[in-house]
Amino acid sequence: FMSNRTQAQANACRTNLRMINDAIERFRFEESIAPANIAALVVPPTAPTPFLRNAPTCPGFGTVAGVAYGINAGTGDAECLTPGAAAAAANPHTP
Repeated sequence: FMSNRTQAQANACRTNLRMINDAIERFRFEESIAPANIAALVVPPTAPTPFLRNAPTCPGFGTVAGVAYGINAGTGDAECLTPGAAAAAANPHTP
């Protein structure tokens, strides 16, 4: 099983993904289009307030080229861009 720290980081990553997906849905509703990237959720084109206060960072694995999360072009959902964190968040029971 995962260590307590790794489990907590995976839980935080899943929480970040849910928060980003909620912001994506609000963006789609208010802007009538899908956001191009996470930055569009922080600085929206027409909304008076941001959908996210800031771009979340991966709790345990950092970033890839300064970005921890992105928007999957196929599904339109948030995805983790850091290799180790994506696997841990997808399967929390991996040793």
